[in-house]
Amino acid sequence: MLATFRLNKSFYEENKEEIKRRLDSVGIEGLILNEISNKLNWFSEVDIEVLKKICTIANDYNDILDLELQGKEDLEYMYDDVLKKLFLHALSNKWVSAISITSAINVLQIIEKKEEKFKKSVIQFEESEIKESMHDLFGRSYYFRLRQGINIFSKLQTFYKEYIHMTANWEKYKDRKTIEEIIGQDVKKDIVTKKDLFDLISVMPNVQESIIPLLIFEGVSFSKIEEMDELRYLKASDVRGNKIFIGGANERILDIDDEVVDALSKAINSEYLFKTVQHEFKYVELEYSEYILRPTILSRKRNDTSYDKDIMSFRGVYSRFLLCKDLIESTMYDVPFSPKILENFGKVYYVNKYLGEGIDVYDAIRKTLVRFGNWEGDIEKNKSNVKNVQMVNRLKKIWDLYTS
Repeated sequence: MLATFRLNKSFYEENKEEIKRRLDSVGIEGLILNEISNKLNWFSEVDIEVLKKICTIANDYNDILDLELQGKEDLEYMYDDVLKKLFLHALSNKWVSAISITSAINVLQIIEKKEEKFKKSVIQFEESEIKESMHDLFGRSYYFRLRQGINIFSKLQTFYKEYIHMTANWEKYKDRKTIEEIIGQDVKKDIVTKKDLFDLISVMPNVQESIIPLLIFEGVSFSKIEEMDELRYLKASDVRGNKIFIGGANERILDIDDEVVDALSKAINSEYLFKTVQHEFKYVELEYSEYILRPTILSRKRNDTSYDKDIMSFRGVYSRFLLCKDLIESTMYDVPFSPKILENFGKVYYVNKYLGEGIDVYDAIRKTLVRFGNWEGDIEKNKSNVKNVQMVNRLKKIWDLYTS
């Protein structure tokens, strides 16, 4: 994310001596704003710690500097506008996903309702103001965004802690039990749930990306080993009503609910991918293909005759998965987010679902293993199969771990 600083020259000329005195007082001797402000993106040549000092002073005056984020020229925060934009620029150098940065921009806009009420920036809230904001703006229905907000606000405080006095710390509100007490709801998050994955789909602009974790959770295999991978070979025609028909070595039928059908429909009907190309947000056309996951036209390997342009590479699908991982982890989940762990979360979900149908835990585990393609042979006749017994015992341990 590129940014541009511009000096408000008329304001600077009127207050030149005091501004220079302030700059010198925080150890920025020799840095004369009016000499470097004529350069486009001059801030990129200045140390980030020096910029923090300049921005802190600019915020005191409110008019010294203007800062624009490329693609967000009309973005303006009510409080600490320059400080927040410098923070977002620095954050974009750490977070590779443009979607994560866009989400950070959004939560900083959501909190403005409370900044206006308390007449101060979010990083200077008192404890009572933090608790009120958590309860009123996010509350029970927006846990995903609440965790994300706490993460962003605490990072913003850390970014400026040497230069700005703060009376309360957002960091202390990351704890799950603390959040439960404030919003009045059990929000155990030792495991990523199916609802979390639908939330992910709702906040990401590309369903061609966000559908990937959901399909893994539902029982579609994703593997580097070509013969074991099902995700890249899943066709639109394999989705019929509320069922996914899986072919190959582990042929089976997955029953899916209406929300999954709706998400799949959106992925299948996607024509473009919203992505960052050379620091600019663009819509990139997707290849026409019979497969659900489709590469962009830009990624086509034109000179490779062995390459099937209709099927995405493992690396291409995994890159899309990493964008989801980036966003999930930016919301501070306390568990790693990987295809294998996601598969285990899906298995735990379906064991519990089948238990709810009135069968015993071992039958629920066997039914789940069938769903995920991990069962050899007939479910009734092959209960004593050594590999099947091992798989049952392994899943029982995973289930115990996440339901104890």
